[in-house]
Amino acid sequence: MKNFILIPNCEIYKGYVVDDSTILNYENKDKTIKQELKNLEFIQTEKKETDKYITETKTTIHLKKGMVVLFENEDRGYVVPVDRYVSIKEARQELEYIKDLDTEA
Repeated sequence: MKNFILIPNCEIYKGYVVDDSTILNYENKDKTIKQELKNLEFIQTEKKETDKYITETKTTIHLKKGMVVLFENEDRGYVVPVDRYVSIKEARQELEYIKDLDTEA
């Protein structure tokens, strides 16, 4: 029997590793999403309007030093990913740990 892993995702994402001094401000073009990050607190306000209702949602996420925020796109702005994202260097180190496991049992 041979060992297998899920193929690594090689898509590149832009973002930041946050610390106490990280400050970000973002507002999308149609001004429906406003985001602010400072003092390890990520605050997003999102407003949706239809002909029947208006909804405004405020989300606050308390981050920890070393967490990652990613820029998803111009419509959504920044996101705090649920999954763990690492630098390319860290990903290569992780793959290095398993290179000797490519054997058959």
